[in-house]
Amino acid sequence: MDPEFERALVHFITVCPYVTALRDLITKQRIELQNDYVLDCYYNLTLGKYSYTLVQGEKRLIGWDNAPHHTTLPNFPHHVHRPNGVVEASELKGEPWHDLEIVFTEVNTLLATVSENL
Repeated sequence: MDPEFERALVHFITVCPYVTALRDLITKQRIELQNDYVLDCYYNLTLGKYSYTLVQGEKRLIGWDNAPHHTTLPNFPHHVHRPNGVVEASELKGEPWHDLEIVFTEVNTLLATVSENL
């Protein structure tokens, strides 16, 4: 695993109060979260690819990646798939420390809202 990616993951699981476990799935890291949420994290420095996907049960809620589609978006190839199906440009850059801070903020906000409504 890339050392920068590993440091960013450790920071994420340290500061996120909703983390229950971290699982190494060989091709990606899975952060298990409260209330049946998981964040699948994939980063490959050699290929220059990443994907961060928040899932609840079988449903993808939010997904950030840099797959080379959605070519008309600003900040191509970096984009985010929203829960309502909209795909928009994202602030991610392919730099784990920077990117996981943005993902953390959004995931933490969403899970805080969910926790308040339980």
